[in-house]
Amino acid sequence: MSAPDALLPAPVSAPAKKKKRLAGAFGPRFFLLLIIGFGWLAPAFREPRFFYALLAWDVLVVIAWAVDLARLPRPGALNITRAWEGVPALSVKA
Repeated sequence: MSAPDALLPAPVSAPAKKKKRLAGAFGPRFFLLLIIGFGWLAPAFREPRFFYALLAWDVLVVIAWAVDLARLPRPGALNITRAWEGVPALSVKA
């Protein structure tokens, strides 16, 4: 075993654990779809019924997010592994 290989950490695996009761987050697409929904604001100033379309769009986006969140595997079903391809060092891709 050469000197650089001796510095290489061994791979470590462990099952994922649930940290909080509600451990979900919104991704960039969620916010993009909400911003697209603001397009309903322009016609809503002329006709107030378009506010219902804006509300329906927002509800649809939240439902799509909830369905996507429900389809994720449970934390116990995931096995996380940390492995280094090279020796950890500053200013070097590893």
